[in-house]
Amino acid sequence: MTTQTSSAPLPFDCQATLRSWQRTARGVTHRYLDLYAAAVGRFADAEVETTRATNVPALVPLAQSHAALHRDVADAYVTAMRGLIDA
Repeated sequence: MTTQTSSAPLPFDCQATLRSWQRTARGVTHRYLDLYAAAVGRFADAEVETTRATNVPALVPLAQSHAALHRDVADAYVTAMRGLIDA
């Protein structure tokens, strides 16, 4: 049993459509990474504010360093992902 493939032209440009989808996917991924970085920053700020609200001054520097660590890790992740996306 043989199968034949149709060589009829498609009613749209496949390559242009694929490029458009890739651009859209990159744009969405960049926006997602922006949201991720912003969310980590907000959680870090909330952690510091919550610690300040406990009225235990000795814990505030620990919370600040912990929040800074979270921000640094998130920034490194976002930078690495952007590098992979744009490669």
